[in-house]
Amino acid sequence: MAFPKSRHTVCPYKTDTFFYESQIGQIMATAEQMMPVAYINAFSQTLDANPPVPFAMVKRKVTKALVEARARTSAMPGTSAQNNRTTYPSLFEATFSEFDETPAATASIAQVHFARLRKGGQRVAVKVVVANIHELLSDLRCASQTANAMRFLNLDCGADFPTVFAAYADVVEEEFDLQLESEKMREFAIVFSENGLQDKIKIAEVHDCLSTSDVLVMERCRGVKLLTVLNKARATGKKPLLPNPNVAAMHQISGGTKTPNHDDWSGLFHTMHKAWGVMLLRHGHFHCDPHPGNFILQKVRVGLSQIRHTLFYRSW
Repeated sequence: MAFPKSRHTVCPYKTDTFFYESQIGQIMATAEQMMPVAYINAFSQTLDANPPVPFAMVKRKVTKALVEARARTSAMPGTSAQNNRTTYPSLFEATFSEFDETPAATASIAQVHFARLRKGGQRVAVKVVVANIHELLSDLRCASQTANAMRFLNLDCGADFPTVFAAYADVVEEEFDLQLESEKMREFAIVFSENGLQDKIKIAEVHDCLSTSDVLVMERCRGVKLLTVLNKARATGKKPLLPNPNVAAMHQISGGTKTPNHDDWSGLFHTMHKAWGVMLLRHGHFHCDPHPGNFILQKVRVGLSQIRHTLFYRSW
């Protein structure tokens, strides 16, 4: 199959599409060993730039989650709910002094908004599930039928797509459970700390008292997405540079003699490989969606997100 060499020969990827097509697009966007640059550029839109849902829907879901979280917290021994309705018109305004209506990132299942808590003034990231699980399951059935048809017509090039979609169907409900994601965030923070990586890898802290299975309120980790750095380099045709030289210095490989600078990625990649080695070989449970949109380059540390995408590894 001949691929066009120029990126101008590929139409922009239509992100307002079926869920499973968006997931396939994420795979294509990171398959540089297989895909030409034109396709990488087009499919990269699926990593964090899907069409957003209206803010009114986001606000309703966040408000509902706050009510559920408050009820859960007030039911715990030794706690009592504070009533701010006399001061603020709604629980939403009582909780957030600022809430950016424009999402910072939009993925296939959830989107993220930045906000500021009224109490304490901490800046947070609010992740909200916006996809419909029934539509998703319908998309998976379409994907499975398409895969079976491709196999029947001998158009699958030997790839076992039916098994891939069947495996995804087994874990799809976990994609919608942000409480499970918060548990995994705490789990991996402990794992990295126990293995001396707490100063190199950052996992956001979760505000459990404000979070539910549909909404996750967590510390905002400032930085530049690795995806942004790579896309900028790809657009300019130049070698990607670290946004801060301190990143190279912090992640410098032990015993190295080279002075780290903006274009030295070796230490950072060494940290990433070590992190996945720890998850795979010591913990047995690992992050299985490490595309560039899930890494944030901070002043010294690298932030890791989307930790709900994990798998157990077993050596038999």
